[in-house]
Amino acid sequence: MIKLSSSNCKSLLVVFCFVISGAKRNTASALIDCTIVSKAAQDFDADRVSACDHFAGISHEAYLNWYEDFAVDSNYPNQIYLTGSDPNKPENGAAIHWKVDDEYVYLAVAARATGWLAFGISESGGMTGTDMVLFTASRPDELIDAYTNDERFPQTDDCASDWEMVSSNVDLEGGFIMFETRRLLDTNDPQDKPIVNDASTFMPHHRVIAAWGDSEEVGYHGLNRARGSIRFYGFGDEEATFKAAMERSAEGFIELRAGNFTIPEEDTIYQR
Repeated sequence: MIKLSSSNCKSLLVVFCFVISGAKRNTASALIDCTIVSKAAQDFDADRVSACDHFAGISHEAYLNWYEDFAVDSNYPNQIYLTGSDPNKPENGAAIHWKVDDEYVYLAVAARATGWLAFGISESGGMTGTDMVLFTASRPDELIDAYTNDERFPQTDDCASDWEMVSSNVDLEGGFIMFETRRLLDTNDPQDKPIVNDASTFMPHHRVIAAWGDSEEVGYHGLNRARGSIRFYGFGDEEATFKAAMERSAEGFIELRAGNFTIPEEDTIYQR
C-alpha cells in the first residue's frame, strides 16, 4: 500500500521546471513506425522500436508522442517495461528509461495513470526499505523524495531532497503520466540507496519497483504496481546483460531452455 506520511522532514523537493500538458494527437507518432512486426528473439528486427511494444501496444499514443518529442530513445540508451500485477491487463505497467554518467543517474518514467506515479529502488523487490521518488499530476513541478521502512508506506526524506525534476508531461486525455528526473549516484543520505557499478554479472542487479494511480494524492495502488531488476550500468535486464557479456568475453555460447511446462500442485514431479 502507498500512503504518504508526513514526518519531521527538512524540505520537499520543489524545483521549478517546464511542464507540458500534452493533448492527445489523432495519430500515434509522426516518426515512430509501429507497424513493423517484431520477430523472434533469435532473429530480432533492429528496426523495431521497443517503445511500440510497451504497454502491450494498446492505446499508448500519448506515451509514444512523449517518447518522440523528448527524444527519449537518444537521451536514455537503456529501457525496460515492467508489467503491472494484473495478469488480465498487460497494458498496465511502467516504462523505465535511464542512463548514468560519472555523477548522476537519469531517469524517465511513464505509466498509464492520471493522478500519481512512483518509482523506487528497493532492498528486496518490495515496499520495505525502498528509496523512492513520488510525482503527482496536481503538482507537476514538484517531486517528493521519500523512503519506506518496516511500516511499508512512504515517508518524506528527513534530509535534503535529492531527486531533481528535469521535466514532466501529464496527458489527462491520453491517460498517461511521464516525468524525467536525475539524482546523484551516491547522495550520502542514509535514507537513499547508492547506485553502484553493476555492469559485471558478478555484481547483483538493482531491484526496482513502481506504482501508480488515478487519485489526486498518492494512495493505495491495488494491482497498479510492478517490480523488476535492472543493471544501471549494464544493458537493461539480466538476459541482455548476460548475452552481452558472453558475446564480449566468450569464444561462443549456446542457450539450453526447457519447453513450456505447467508445474502441478504435487510436491514432486519428474518430467522427461
